[in-house]
Amino acid sequence: NEGILIGKAFRMVPTIIPPKQWEDLRTGAYYGELAQGVSLLRRHDLQAGSSVNAFSRDYMGRLAQLELKEVRQAINAIQETPWRINTQLLEVVEATLRNGGDVGGLPRLEPLPQLPRLPEGTPEEILKEHKAKAVKQIKLESRRKSQALRCVGTVKIAQKFSKYDRIYFPHNMDFRGRVYPIPSFNPQGDDLTKALIELVDTPPIADSQDIDWMMIHGANLAGVDKVSYEERKQWIKDNEERILAVAKEPLD
Repeated sequence: NEGILIGKAFRMVPTIIPPKQWEDLRTGAYYGELAQGVSLLRRHDLQAGSSVNAFSRDYMGRLAQLELKEVRQAINAIQETPWRINTQLLEVVEATLRNGGDVGGLPRLEPLPQLPRLPEGTPEEILKEHKAKAVKQIKLESRRKSQALRCVGTVKIAQKFSKYDRIYFPHNMDFRGRVYPIPSFNPQGDDLTKALIELVDTPPIADSQDIDWMMIHGANLAGVDKVSYEERKQWIKDNEERILAVAKEPLD
């Protein structure tokens, strides 16, 4: 069921206070109801409502014997990093979606046009070709719908948290030690999600080296990332007027 899947995807959300520090394998990340079913180690059979198998019991037992203080401290530091919603970009996204989307990587919100029905007696060869086109159209529409639902859900969460000066993303890790945010709306999300959030405590640009790295990063985001650093910086300089124009009037 599409509704159930969407509900699960957006159940875990950012917090408006620093997440609960990880104290052990079971205690951390969230306070209250959302603390249920969250563990320091993410495994499918450790989620709420799932039965824990013998392998996991043994694995968690061995893990509990280890001193993971430094690991927990690292994850706590990551999840206590404050972010906020980029409200200027949120306004641009909202305006684009009001116009139907389908611009700048945002999905089309209106359904794709359906192919007309062929009259009775249509030759078999034409009918076969028409059916192939119809199947392709159905797949495209299914993909569009999925992308649109994800986009709208992402924007709704951004709107909800846009009134807060600081938001936080609870984290945990997988069995390899890789650290991930728990909410689906997070700094490791798709391009739209990443664009809608920004770090709070960012130091100002202090020298020319900072400017160089900002230009290199800007070129990377524009897809100019397979050339030398000098060429990336030059690309930014060559397109400075266009970049500033986009910042000044993004909808134009």
